[in-house]
Amino acid sequence: MKRVLFGASLVVIGIMLILGIGSITQSAPNISYVYSSSMEPTIAVGDGFFVVPTSHAKIGDIVLYRPVKLDAKLITHRIVAMVDGAYVTQGDNSIATDQSVGEPLVNQERIVGKVLTLNSKPILLPGFGKVVGMIQSVVGTNSPGLSAVFISIGVMIFLKDLISPKKKRKSRNRWRLRDLYQWVAILVTGVTVLSILIGSSVHSVRYLISDNPGTDGLQVSLNTAGEVSSKIKNNGLIPVWSFTTGFYPLQMELGPRFIGPLGTSDVKISIEPQANLGWYEGYVQVYNIPTVLPKSILVELFMVSPYLALSGVAIAVYLWLILLIKLFEKIFKVEGWIPLQTLKDKVLNRRIQNLMNLNFGRRRVRK
Repeated sequence: MKRVLFGASLVVIGIMLILGIGSITQSAPNISYVYSSSMEPTIAVGDGFFVVPTSHAKIGDIVLYRPVKLDAKLITHRIVAMVDGAYVTQGDNSIATDQSVGEPLVNQERIVGKVLTLNSKPILLPGFGKVVGMIQSVVGTNSPGLSAVFISIGVMIFLKDLISPKKKRKSRNRWRLRDLYQWVAILVTGVTVLSILIGSSVHSVRYLISDNPGTDGLQVSLNTAGEVSSKIKNNGLIPVWSFTTGFYPLQMELGPRFIGPLGTSDVKISIEPQANLGWYEGYVQVYNIPTVLPKSILVELFMVSPYLALSGVAIAVYLWLILLIKLFEKIFKVEGWIPLQTLKDKVLNRRIQNLMNLNFGRRRVRK
């Protein structure tokens, strides 16, 4: 029974972490919520829902998409029609389609995912938006993702107490240094992968279509292909290779570009001709991957799949850590049998003394 509960807890934690990362990076799968009444009564204000990836959305699906003209980061509306391979969207409580008020037809590239349903009804988390709002007032805009992470931590603590209640009798098992090597390497590898996923997010680029564009790098002439400037950031302390892709109508060179710790890189983004004046918002996907693999190998892996490149980096980080630990142990004679439980342990003191004698040439202390 304990194994079943433990397995179930790992599945729940894994799902919640994936949803949390998706919410932070604005990609599917994730967990989101609506903050307007445009989808009532199907989805009420503040209700949470799950978003899953979709490569072929169809009429009737409720989708989460990135708007170009409407003033919002993401919009959750239903597909009501198709025109030339693109989608017409409308809220269930709206009297007009998004396209009738200026939003261009939604192509597949701008769709993050569709809302998960059961018997054609969305699976909802009532009041989830209120919880996110409370957290947002404290921690900022990454609330949906952090909420999912907090929920997973709570589930983990609950199941841990259920599976392994505290024992009155203290265990006599000793942890040794060699027992921690692989766990440390696995933990650091996991943190690295998490940082890549969180850092590899979708960024918005706001630009103006004008009859008489200025020279600030964010304006393009009407009905003419143009170019705008932007910056790609590395918020970490490790150098990265940065890969970038644009969502239509934005296009940009894939890269990779080398960005040092806490550094930035200037990039040029090409824009397809636009037929209407006004401000638009486009999107680019950024993947910042640590420089633990040679550039040529990383490019080959990335061209197959970004997730294959991520897997290669995870394996490389793990192997590098194991190698460094082994070198450290060899150079400084740190043996894997040193007990870690207490500094008062006489065995520990004796073995430390023997280690000092070995390094400084003194005679070994008798056991």
